[in-house]
This record gives sequence, structure tokens and C-alpha cells, in this order.
Amino acid sequence: MIETHLVSLDNTGLHLVHNNRAGRPAIIFIHGACSSHRAWIYQLGSKLLNEHFHLIALDMRGHGRSDKPTDPLAYQDGQRWADDLAVIFHSLKLECATLVAWSYGGRMISDYIRAYGEARINGINFIAAGTLARDDVKGPGYQVLADLFSDEPDRIREAEKQFVSDLTEGIDDATLKGYMSEDLAACPKYVRDAMRQRTMDYDDLLAELQRPVLLTHGEDDSYSLVKLAYLLNEHIPHTTLSVFEQTGHMPFAQCPQAYNQALFGFVTALNA
Repeated sequence: MIETHLVSLDNTGLHLVHNNRAGRPAIIFIHGACSSHRAWIYQLGSKLLNEHFHLIALDMRGHGRSDKPTDPLAYQDGQRWADDLAVIFHSLKLECATLVAWSYGGRMISDYIRAYGEARINGINFIAAGTLARDDVKGPGYQVLADLFSDEPDRIREAEKQFVSDLTEGIDDATLKGYMSEDLAACPKYVRDAMRQRTMDYDDLLAELQRPVLLTHGEDDSYSLVKLAYLLNEHIPHTTLSVFEQTGHMPFAQCPQAYNQALFGFVTALNA
């Protein structure tokens, strides 16, 4: 993987990696809150995906090796998230790409579409993604998330341990667990607080999407309940629903081979 450093329109530095397969169908992976591009190790390391696609994964602003501005507006203004994605399209000279968003990453895609439209998007894969403004899709894991924003250091530490444990349930990979723990520690509390204060208001936008959407969800997700996937399947016009049994909030890591095959099929069909 080649590491690249870009600068967004508000001078925030963005770190990303890609496999230098320019000219092949592009896939941009967008991770969730308190994570980084390293959440996608089973996709970035996939022989199947590497042989056929230009794989790109960024560290969102405030995360990983990207800059972490201290101004709350750097995370509360949807236009800035949209601009970050637009800079990737421009800098890597991508005419179009398939966007893959996990959890909080769904907001970034929605921000981009709100600001720039769908012209450069072939399709979207929402993975348990933050999209609909509904409290009834929040599972018991949201209490762990609340503790990640606590003012008590001990509660934060315990919540971080529980978060990694929950998301990697069934995964026997010390490397991935280490990455997730490190990425949590690298995301400052002021970033977490500012991101949490954002309003989710994408319902109208989602109802008008014209590009194909693959909805991926773990049946046993305790953070975003699988109900979200079924609601999105009814709310978004052109969808394919992919629910993984006995799987939680990270189906792409808990069932990587099956997920990679599903993503391969989706992107291949988009570019046929």
C-alpha cells in the first residue's frame, strides 16, 4: 500500500493509503468513529479485491494519521467532511468510485452527496452506517458509546476495552485488536465530543438517491440494530440487502471472505 498525504480545503491534512491500481474501478473505504483505515485490513489485503480494483482508504479528519484540528466546527460542519472526499477524487484523478462506509462513515458520504451530488459515485455500500435519524435503531451498545464520551477517564478506558471486545467478537486476530485500541487512543476527546454533537438530517437525501446501494449489516449488531438495514431497504430507492447471520457491528472483519465476495460482485456489476 502506498501512503499519501493530502490537504483539504480548510488546510486539514488527510492521510490515506491506496494500492496504486489507477485506471481500475476505484473503491474508497471510509471507517467509523474512533477508528482508521486500518479497520479495513482484510479488504486492503485481499488478493481478490487487489487484483481487480483501485483500493483507497483514508483516515478521517481527527483520526489515525490525519490532522486533528481543535476547532469544533472542523467536525460539526458537514461541508468540511464533503470537501475531504472531494479532495480525494480530485487529487487521485478519479472520474468515479464506489464508496464504502462503515458506521459513522455513512455521514461523510451523505455530506458529500448533499454538497456535490452523485455524479462521481458508481454505487454505495453502507455497512451499519449512520444515516437515518431514528432512536429505535440504537442497540444496547450505545451505552458503551456514551461512556467513550465520558468526562471520567476510568469510564473511558473501560468503554474503550468493551468497544474493541464487542466489535471483534469471534475474531482471533491480535493485530486488528491492537490497531483498534491504538486508533481509539489516538482520537482525542475533543474530536469525539464535536462529532457527537452533529445533527443527522439525511432522510430526504437518502429517499432520492439514484445510485445503487448495497446495505450490509450484521444480524446480531448491538450498536446499530439490524432494523436499520431493513428500514433503509424501504427508504432508499435502489438497494440490495445483505444481512450476515451471527455477526455484529463489523461484518467486513468478522466474515471477511463472504463480505469481500459480496463487495466484489457489487462493484463488478456496477462497472460491467
